[in-house]
Amino acid sequence: GDSQLSAVQHNLLTALGLLQSSISGVSDKASGESGGAALKCLDAIRLFINLAAEDEVCAEIVDCALGDLIVAMGKFLSDALVQEKALKLITNLASADDESIPDRMTRAGAVRAGISSLQSHPRAVPVQVKGLFALRNLASSTLTRQAILEEQGLVVLLNALQRHPRSEQVQEQGILALYNLSFDEAALVEMRDRGQLPKLLQGATSRFEGNQAIQAYGTATAKKIATPPT
Repeated sequence: GDSQLSAVQHNLLTALGLLQSSISGVSDKASGESGGAALKCLDAIRLFINLAAEDEVCAEIVDCALGDLIVAMGKFLSDALVQEKALKLITNLASADDESIPDRMTRAGAVRAGISSLQSHPRAVPVQVKGLFALRNLASSTLTRQAILEEQGLVVLLNALQRHPRSEQVQEQGILALYNLSFDEAALVEMRDRGQLPKLLQGATSRFEGNQAIQAYGTATAKKIATPPT
C-alpha cells in the first residue's frame, strides 16, 4: 500500500543522503572526518542492500543512487570493507529480474568500478569473491561483456584464479564469470590466447571435486576454449 511505498521511499532517501554526505565528508579531511565518512558510506550501502531485496526497488536504486555509489567506491578505494559491501550491492542489483539493469549499470561505470576494486585489493579474498560475483552477474549482457574485456577484466579474472588457488569461492565465482564472458566472441578469442587458462580450469576442477558449479562450468568453459573457431 501507500504507507509501505512511502517507507521504501523514505529509506531510499535516507540511504542516498548518507551516501552523499559520506562523499562530501572525504573532501573534509582537514576536520578529521574521513574515518566517519567511511562508516557513513557503509551504513548507506547496508541500507541499499536491504532495499535491493525487493526486485522493483533495484531499478530505483540504479536510477537514483548508482552514480553516487560509484563515486564513493572511488573515494574509498583503499577501504576493503567499503569495496566488499559496494560490490555485494552491485551483485544484487545486477541479479534483479529487469534485464535492462546490467546495461544501465555498465553505462554508469559499474564494470570499471568493480575492476578497480579487484585490482586495488588483490589479496583480500572477500573483495575478490564479491568482485568476481559482480562481474559474473553483470556479464549477462553483450554490452557488459565487451566492457569487461575493454577494462582488462579478463586479466583481472585470471590473476584472481592464479593468486587464490585454494579459495573455493574465488575459484567458483571466477569460473562462472569466465563462462558468462565466453559468450562474447572477442572474449573467447582472448581466452584461447591465454595459454595458462586450461591449466587453471583443470586445477580448479581437480581440487574441488565436490563443487558442482566448478565441475560443470569449469568443464564447459575449458571445452569452449578447446573448440577451434569455425
